[in-house]
Amino acid sequence: MISLKFSAVELAPDTAVKQSAAQKQMVEVLDRLQSVPKYHTLTQNDRLLLKKEGYAPDLIDNLVVITERQGAVSSSHDDEIVVGFTYAAFDPALYANEQIKQHFEHVSSGCCYFCESFLASTGAGDMSHYRPVQLLEVDKDNGLNTTDQCSPYFALAYEQENLLFICPECDAKHKAGKFPVKGPRFPSVDLEEEQAMLINPYHEQPRDYIRFNPLNGHAFAFDKVCAFYQAAQQLNKEEVANLLWQQPTAIPSQRTVDDRLLTNQDIETSYQAWLAQMQPESRGEATITTLGLNRTALVLARMATLKQCRATFLEQGKDAVPPLFSEQVDTIEFRSLAIDALSTWYWQHKQAGGQATLDQQPRLSNDADAEGSHKAIDERVDEETGGVQQTDDQASNQQNRHAQGEDLPNVDKPSQEFTNLIPLEPKHGNSSTYPIWLRSCLAYLVIESELEQANKRRLVCLSSQDRFYGQKAKGKCVFLPVDWNKDTGNVIKVRSHRNIWEASFSELADSRPQELVNLFANNDVWVEGDYPALVGH
Repeated sequence: MISLKFSAVELAPDTAVKQSAAQKQMVEVLDRLQSVPKYHTLTQNDRLLLKKEGYAPDLIDNLVVITERQGAVSSSHDDEIVVGFTYAAFDPALYANEQIKQHFEHVSSGCCYFCESFLASTGAGDMSHYRPVQLLEVDKDNGLNTTDQCSPYFALAYEQENLLFICPECDAKHKAGKFPVKGPRFPSVDLEEEQAMLINPYHEQPRDYIRFNPLNGHAFAFDKVCAFYQAAQQLNKEEVANLLWQQPTAIPSQRTVDDRLLTNQDIETSYQAWLAQMQPESRGEATITTLGLNRTALVLARMATLKQCRATFLEQGKDAVPPLFSEQVDTIEFRSLAIDALSTWYWQHKQAGGQATLDQQPRLSNDADAEGSHKAIDERVDEETGGVQQTDDQASNQQNRHAQGEDLPNVDKPSQEFTNLIPLEPKHGNSSTYPIWLRSCLAYLVIESELEQANKRRLVCLSSQDRFYGQKAKGKCVFLPVDWNKDTGNVIKVRSHRNIWEASFSELADSRPQELVNLFANNDVWVEGDYPALVGH
């Protein structure tokens, strides 16, 4: 990740008016419904009255008012009213139209805001949100599982500072509805007081939290590594940066493709002992995990970029600033990786007796961290960090290899073995492979007369057009979330007025949104599986 300078796009007058009206109506209608009684849903007449009051039909048709129970338990003690919206309440024309998309694409020079992959050449990027608005994935069971909820951040759907230009991999397959926080979440606290764990490229310097290892192309949590070296060696951030550039093997917990430890063994031992004792929280680590920044295909792309960077560095004599990495650098991908790789190669060349000076070191434009963090530290860095001190002969031999470019990190074309590591994931297998739009609108519904029913759950689409949920008046009922990691192998049964047929969650995911609405509008749908009864409600 790299820092980005936020700038707002000047919207067409009609777009700005529509955004403001949509946001205002969302807030107003949810405020009105906070005191609805438990175990009841909106009727057709309720929705019709709201529409007559002037609320937009798309908002009201996709307005969710349910009583939800977490987990298949018989106790109703923790049942809570959920009020929110499904994906269909948000108009992409108001936050992802071509004018908005082109503006935010330009902000990052065509690269994904998170992984820095170059997207402009293929048009693969799209608009998404920093704080998710369509769905929120919440940890449960101490982070072992997640559950989907209506997002409390719905009012930020059209806020420009919440918009991001990102790739489908970072967005749909990894971030999706995730937004980890430390402590209470909005609306329990104001947005300004909420402690987000995900790094915001507009308002923060991502390189304070995440940097890259030029030996294996992996992102690592720089904030956690700084905390370790501050505790172990009393090094400040600039000193840690220089240490890691001069000696990448000082980066903890780094491994090769074949799982060989790259980190100095003594350093790794000390680091693991420190981790066990301190158990530090790291925003860098949380961001890397949430976005999948070390996914295999992305690491392969970084390694290809490293090869190109290294070739240019060697071609320029290693002591000049390559034009490719000066003012033109804003147009290439993986800028943060390039900062770390060029800095590492510069220090290696300098230690090998090169003629480069501090004023000539490779750096990227508009990056204060790269420009100002080259303060020299003690030459005996191995001794200070518990590494193995080289003999004079070993150092001389290494300098000769550096001078010839032979001892720079090997970033040649990845082997077939490395390429084969790209996982052939099933199209749909766990929660991250099912689209947000689908997950935001499906739920199980159990009416009072079905509480003793086992091995079967009624599935509904949370839309006013759903045949059972939206069109029929119901008595007391409770909703349960779909477990997208466990339930998706179960058989779905669909009953029309003529016959019954089988379907699957994968088939639903492959359908178009309107096709899904039509399915639930004209049929009864249920899922058969290992579902316990909810007796005791």
